[in-house]
Amino acid sequence: MKHILVVGPSGSGKTTLCHGLAENDPLFIHLCLDEEVERLAGVEDHADILKRRNGRQILWGYFKTALDRLNQPNPDRRMGLVDVGSGVLRTAAGRSYLTERATNMIYIVCSPEQLSLRVREKLAQHGQGDVKKQILRETRPQDLMPVQSVARFTIDTSQESIESCINQLKAVAMTLAKE
Repeated sequence: MKHILVVGPSGSGKTTLCHGLAENDPLFIHLCLDEEVERLAGVEDHADILKRRNGRQILWGYFKTALDRLNQPNPDRRMGLVDVGSGVLRTAAGRSYLTERATNMIYIVCSPEQLSLRVREKLAQHGQGDVKKQILRETRPQDLMPVQSVARFTIDTSQESIESCINQLKAVAMTLAKE
């Protein structure tokens, strides 16, 4: 079965939607890029890689390897929803990689106010440190536009209920799977 890339800035709702759909429909499986990178790198938090010399390059290498693995055909007939963490969007190489694969990409957006609120809640909830805060400050909307503009579909999570957004994700993923 085909895998679908679910992309967007941190706090847009990617994980919530992918997890919600996979939990409620056995046709889908949630594949988390960040978790795959952490397994490959042998770290608990992939943001720790950024503390290393040439950390961005090293982290992109892990992201690319994980994306290539997660984009392999899925033999068990379930559709993989690849939850692409926003770290990939922070590098030119990552944005280029995603742009080249836009035919199976869904972009998740929300209002800047909602995004800011969600990110603050996420950081507070998980006790994230200074590295994560710096990463989030470095995510600039103008860097995300090229990826968003080529995505096949966009889902805005600002006003809709989670259930409505999950239903949108399912409909769009099913459309992409038929192509």
